[in-house]
Amino acid sequence: MHTAACAPPDFEERATVHSRITSTLGVVAVFVGVVGYQFATGVYRANIYESDGAGHFVTGVMIADYVRTALGANPVSFAEQFYLRSPQVTFSRSPPLFHFLEGAWFLCFGASKTSGMLLIATISTAAIVVLFRRLSRLYGFELAVMGALLFAATKPIRWHSRIIMSDVLTLLLCMLSAFAAADYARTRSTRHFVLTAFWLALAVLTKENALHLLIVLPLFLAASLRTSLLRDGKILAGFALALLLTGAAFWVQLTFGSTIHGSRSVVELLRRMLELEDVPEVFHAFLAAAHPVTLLLAAAGAMCGLLQPQPDDVARHIRLALIWIVGIVFFFVVVPAPPSSRYFMPALVPLLLLNVQALRSLAAWFPVDSPRYRFVLPGMTCIAAVLLAAGTIPGNTFGYEQIATAVPIRPNLVTMIAADEYGEGAFVVERLMADRQQEGVVLRATKVLAKSDWSDTFYSLVKEDTDAVVKFLDEVPVHYIVVDRYTRSGRETVPHRALLLKALEERPEQFVRVDQFPLYRRGVDLGKAIAVYRNLAADEYELPHVELSLNGSSKRIITLKPRPQDELQ
Repeated sequence: MHTAACAPPDFEERATVHSRITSTLGVVAVFVGVVGYQFATGVYRANIYESDGAGHFVTGVMIADYVRTALGANPVSFAEQFYLRSPQVTFSRSPPLFHFLEGAWFLCFGASKTSGMLLIATISTAAIVVLFRRLSRLYGFELAVMGALLFAATKPIRWHSRIIMSDVLTLLLCMLSAFAAADYARTRSTRHFVLTAFWLALAVLTKENALHLLIVLPLFLAASLRTSLLRDGKILAGFALALLLTGAAFWVQLTFGSTIHGSRSVVELLRRMLELEDVPEVFHAFLAAAHPVTLLLAAAGAMCGLLQPQPDDVARHIRLALIWIVGIVFFFVVVPAPPSSRYFMPALVPLLLLNVQALRSLAAWFPVDSPRYRFVLPGMTCIAAVLLAAGTIPGNTFGYEQIATAVPIRPNLVTMIAADEYGEGAFVVERLMADRQQEGVVLRATKVLAKSDWSDTFYSLVKEDTDAVVKFLDEVPVHYIVVDRYTRSGRETVPHRALLLKALEERPEQFVRVDQFPLYRRGVDLGKAIAVYRNLAADEYELPHVELSLNGSSKRIITLKPRPQDELQ
C-alpha cells in the first residue's frame, strides 16, 4: 500500500487536480445558491428601490458609457451632462472603487439590472468563500461549512445580496486586509504586509467605514508582535499610504459639494467628533447589524477562546476578532456618521469567527466518533441559521418600470419625477434602461423645486409658491410630470411635492392627467398611487433650459448642453 510519502507523482497530480475541481465546484455551488436566493426573492424583476443602490447603478452605467462612447473626452464634462439627463450619479458622494468595478463589469456583460445583480452575487460569493477558507484552516472543513452557513444566513448578508450597494464589497476587502494582517503577525513576511496595506487601501476606496481598520490593525499588530508601532517603519508607511488615499477621496467629495458623514468640511467633522453626540445611535445600529443569536454565540466563543488553551493561529484570530469588534464600535463613537446598521457589516466577520469558536468548544465535549458529535453540532447550526434567517426583510418594489416605458421617448423630451428619494431613484434607473441613448431628460423634483444634500440635512425650497412652480415647468419646458403620492408612514408630504400637487390641481386645463399606475413598495400594494400628467403648454422639443447645482448645496452650476449626435443632426 502506498503512503503519502511514497505516492507516485501522477497520483499526487491527480489528487491536486481533484482538489482543485472540488474547490471550483464548491465555489460554483455557492454562486448558484446566491443567485437562486436572488431569483426566489424576485429581485431580478423588481425596481432598484434603494436610493443609494440606484445611484451606484447609474454611476456604474455612466462609467461604462464613457469608456464605450467618449473615451478621451473630458470625463468631468461627460459626468455633468450625464447627470443632467439621469440625475442619480453619486460619484462624488462615496469613494470610487465600487463604481469603477461596476463600469468594468457592465462593459464586459452589458449594462442592465440583471447584470448588476449578478455582480452583487459574485461579490457575495467571494465573501462567503474567503471566510470559509479561513475557517477551514483554523477549525476544519465541517466547522467551516457551519460558519459559512451562519454567515450567509445573517440578515445583513441576505439583504445586501439583493441590492446594488458597496457594503458587501467593503466587508470582503476589510476581511482580506484583516486576514492578511493575521498572516503577517504569524510570518512577518513582506508579502503579507503588502497584502494588508493593499486590501486596506482598496477597502477605504470603496467605503469610508473601512477606516476603522486604521484603528483595529495597528492595535492588533502591536498586541501580536509585542512591539511599538512607532519603531516599525514598514507598518507606519503602510498606514500612512492608506491615510493619504483617504484624504484624497475626501478632498474629491468636498470639491464636488458633497459632505463627509453630514459635515461640509474637515473642521466641522472634527468638531462633531469631539461632541460625541451619536453614542446611543451607534450602539443601536451595531445591535441591529448583529442578531442576538450571533451576539450570544460570539460571547460564548470569546470566553471559551480566552479561558481555554488554543493553537497559536486560532488564538491570534480570536485576538483579532475581539480587537476588531471593539475597534469598529469605538470608531463610530468617535467619528460622527448617520447611524445605520450597514456601516457595521464588517463586524460580522469577527463575530462569525467567535461563533465558530463557540461551536468548536462545544464539539470538544463529545468524542470524535460519538454519534452526538455528528448530529448535535449540525443540528445546532441549522437551528441558529433558521433563527438568523427569520429576520424580516422588506419586500420588492414594482411599478416604475411601467411608467418609464409609458412616457414617450424622443429627443429633448423632459420628464419630471416627484417622489421621495427612493421613488425618484427607481424611476431614473428605469428611464435610463428604457432610454439608453439618453435622448430625453429626467428632472428630479427634489433637485429643481428644492435643494438638499444626499441625506436631506440642508433642505430648503427653491420655488416658494405655485406660480413659481408653473413658471419653471413652462420655461424649461417640462413635458410630462410623474407624481408619486406615496408618503412613508409617519411623514408628511414634503413642501415642494405639496406645492407641485397644488399647482397641478389648480390648472387642470394645462396639466392633463394622462394615466394612473399601480405601485407596490416593499411588498405593499398601494393601489394606483402614481399619476402621469401632460403639460399642454410645453409643445416644443428644442434643447431644454436645465441648470442644476451639484449635490444641491454647491455653488457650482452646470447647464445642459447639446449632445454631439444632436449637433450633427
